[in-house]
Amino acid sequence: MTLWEATGPRTQEAREGAFTVGSARSFATERKPLARALPNMYYVLARYTPEAFGSTSEEGAVDLGRLRSATLGPDEYMTHRSEVMTETQIRAQYPCAEASATPSL
Repeated sequence: MTLWEATGPRTQEAREGAFTVGSARSFATERKPLARALPNMYYVLARYTPEAFGSTSEEGAVDLGRLRSATLGPDEYMTHRSEVMTETQIRAQYPCAEASATPSL
């Protein structure tokens, strides 16, 4: 069952996967608004479809019990794997994130 769905990320952060689940402010279209509070555990699928490279996605379970017990700093995020990481740590996992979206020939 889908609890919330939004498309068309409007910010660079949302395009890179940093957004608040249930908030449409970072997206152009909210296809399904969040109708109730999120359960303690839920599954996230984030799909990114850059025109030049096709589709890619990340997915995983989020445990809000861990989130509520974590104190997040100004540069810390809860990942789709319920891990608290800094932006630098997250970006280090995906070296292609810094690459241009336009391939050079």
